[in-house]
Amino acid sequence: MATPPSKKPARTELDYGLSFKRLDTFSVIIRDVIKWGGIAYLGRCTYLVIAVLAGKSTFADVGIRFLANLKVSDGIIALLIGGGWAYGFGQRQLRRRHIKHIENSKNELERLLDPKRTSSNLTDKGTTRPGDEL
Repeated sequence: MATPPSKKPARTELDYGLSFKRLDTFSVIIRDVIKWGGIAYLGRCTYLVIAVLAGKSTFADVGIRFLANLKVSDGIIALLIGGGWAYGFGQRQLRRRHIKHIENSKNELERLLDPKRTSSNLTDKGTTRPGDEL
């Protein structure tokens, strides 16, 4: 007599959860190895560049001397002002992109709520029309 083949028990939700957790842990480890390995590689490359240029007068040496002659406070002020401007421009671009993204659905909802409502006639980015500026 032949024996019937053994049946594998059905996988439970916990088995799937364990498999997912193993895969998630593996991906986190790989991500960290790539990140820290890349940082270590950049550090090694920087070390080799400095070792090759040690004791030689180069254009980089002139740039470093120029930066060393600046006052630290002037450099910090320039860095903060430039960073503030960059942050402001970036926020303005994000706001305009968001307004452009939601404009059509917002206008449609406003028309549904109040059909007699008039438009503000702003551009699709939410800025004032060129003819209306002071």
